Amino acid sequence: MANAPPFRAAPSQCAVTAAKLRHPMLIVNLLGPPEALIGGRPVQVDTRKAIALLAYLVVEKTASRDTLASLLWAESSEERARATLRRTLSSLRAAAGADLIDADRNRVSLIGGIESDLDTLYAELEATSGHDHDPHDVCSLCIPHLRRATTIYRGSFLQGFAVRSSPEFEDWVRGMAESTRLRVGDAFHRLATALAANGEYPASISAVNRWIELDNLHEPAHRLLMMLHAWAGDRPGAMAAYRNWVAILDHELGVAPLEETTELYEAILDEDLPPAPGMRRRVRAEKSPLRNAPTDLIDRVTELEELYEALDPVDEAGQLLAVTGAPWMGKTRLLDEVAAEATDRGRLVLVGRAFRMEQTLPYGVATQVLRSAVPHLAEADAQIPAWALAEIGRLLPELGAGPTEPVPDRFGELRVLEAIHRVMSGLAAVRPLLIVLDDLQWIDPGSSAVFSYLARRLPGVSMLVVVAARTGEDLLPAAAEMIANADRTIMIGPLTTPQLIPLVDDDEDAAQRLREETGGVPLLVAEALSPEDGLSLPTPGMARYMESRLSEVGDLARQILTATPVCSGRRVVAARRRWSRRWRNWSRRACSGSCPSPMPSVSPWMPWNGSPTSRHRW
Repeated sequence: MANAPPFRAAPSQCAVTAAKLRHPMLIVNLLGPPEALIGGRPVQVDTRKAIALLAYLVVEKTASRDTLASLLWAESSEERARATLRRTLSSLRAAAGADLIDADRNRVSLIGGIESDLDTLYAELEATSGHDHDPHDVCSLCIPHLRRATTIYRGSFLQGFAVRSSPEFEDWVRGMAESTRLRVGDAFHRLATALAANGEYPASISAVNRWIELDNLHEPAHRLLMMLHAWAGDRPGAMAAYRNWVAILDHELGVAPLEETTELYEAILDEDLPPAPGMRRRVRAEKSPLRNAPTDLIDRVTELEELYEALDPVDEAGQLLAVTGAPWMGKTRLLDEVAAEATDRGRLVLVGRAFRMEQTLPYGVATQVLRSAVPHLAEADAQIPAWALAEIGRLLPELGAGPTEPVPDRFGELRVLEAIHRVMSGLAAVRPLLIVLDDLQWIDPGSSAVFSYLARRLPGVSMLVVVAARTGEDLLPAAAEMIANADRTIMIGPLTTPQLIPLVDDDEDAAQRLREETGGVPLLVAEALSPEDGLSLPTPGMARYMESRLSEVGDLARQILTATPVCSGRRVVAARRRWSRRWRNWSRRACSGSCPSPMPSVSPWMPWNGSPTSRHRW
């Protein structure tokens, strides 16, 4: 015990306060290139390892001499490393002030008045966690703290700073830099989301742009920028953000964007984005009627009659109907009509819709259908076995405690499929059942397996399943099987001139012009015939339609089609100037068989991007 080092008490609060009063504040900035200021002047030290030592102590507050020696002088012997540490501490005391560093034979600590941008950043982020919400959520009180935190961050931790022969220190710096980058990235994301929820899209986009400037290879930041532009109604800006990210990846890494980013870009083109963010507010939910269509259904008498005929209940005769057609042909509108009619006839109607951005969500569509059935389960309590209800509890936690173990193998998955079948059959035994599935081309694999399983077991069940899918889209095998084996398939095409004549007071010329200008697309026809404007062409909807359809062709075809008028049907490119042979060949190759059909003809004043001020005169 006689040789043991003497005990040294930790510095008291009074000693720390006295040190602050005797010496000016030391300011240490570690985000970006490191800098240390005292009294507004840079701290002058003779080695880079003195700055490294100061940075380590600012973050860790205290450390043993052995730790510091091995961290910065790993290549030296223990005796020499400790001697070098003593000289470095002496240099640091002389430059920053002796009262700021407390050292004994074993430990080194910072005790004086020190202000660090890293500590300030962490304090601002910590202040957002005391607002009675999840740490990753955001409220209006969080926004000022997040603004200050993102302003403080001027670069990665010790950016561009390195010391020789100190691998452990380099590892520590990399760990700190990555940890800080992730926390600041979350702060930028929360700030941008909160500003967007308040409708402050310019400020939100500005925040994400600064995030990208600081971390330009962070793909989630680029995806968020794309969504913010799209939510703000600036689809060209969203497309430009995507192309900028593609260029950055190609220049920096020579790789393509992740599939998730490409899918988001396609969703923006299809106007199939998830809803914009919103602040958490107390709201009162009110039921809205199912049938709330924006326009009267134009024609489609034959198709509706076929669907209505299938609604007539036939004992123990389940049916599968498929509705197919190109985008914008009115498939969803037909499904809304048949669902409303089925409700009027007393059928139980369950609806599910697939979304492009949720194709990887397991059992997403099946869960929609099951959740809409929950209010009716009590009616069929006697028809549904308890084990089946327990199994679907895996997908619907609101039903109570279901099995907690995962589905272990194919037999476990079969049990889930059979449970859903028994639930649907039990509901159909009490009341004829209609299941409506829209946008089958985007259905997830789990849900496609569920409804394919149901479709093969329709005989003997009073159940009608109506599915809708786009033509020309790749389908999962189970979804393709449902379309191929449907009892009846209804093809939805463009409206023809004879169908349009009654809509324009039997004026055949007006009907022909309407057909040419709208391509027979029902929504565009309804827009052109709106009561406010009468027969007004072109319409704003035509621009949205053209952009959506042009997104489906190749780059060369898109360049040609957006630079020249296109005649529907013949797909002939007409130009006012004399073209070279190469230009004509490009145009012929782009337009021959590559234009999506139906394609409206281009009016001389076609507003390509939906803006009344952005038009091309041909």
